[in-house]
Amino acid sequence: MGANYVIFGKTVRPHVLALATLGSVAAGIAIPKFLPKDEPIQQANTPIQSAVETVKDGAAKAAETVKAGSDKVTSVVTGNSDDIDVEKLINDFVTSVDDRKQ
Repeated sequence: MGANYVIFGKTVRPHVLALATLGSVAAGIAIPKFLPKDEPIQQANTPIQSAVETVKDGAAKAAETVKAGSDKVTSVVTGNSDDIDVEKLINDFVTSVDDRKQ
């Protein structure tokens, strides 16, 4: 006699559990294929689109700021291999935080 599983207080045979698993996977794949497709709703200007535009503007301003401060970044880059010296970045950060505390 094989092992049985107790699920929610009922004894379930392994082959029943396997068939239920296969059936639910097959249903999860087959049912969405028979459901109607929703057409996308197009709106003129939603709050999300406005937020995306605001973020894009902010990113453009940040890029300009980064270009302006590129001399600080180039001091961190070591050699021609474009590797970033992480230890120097951390030390500079810790130093700046200590300076702010004082």
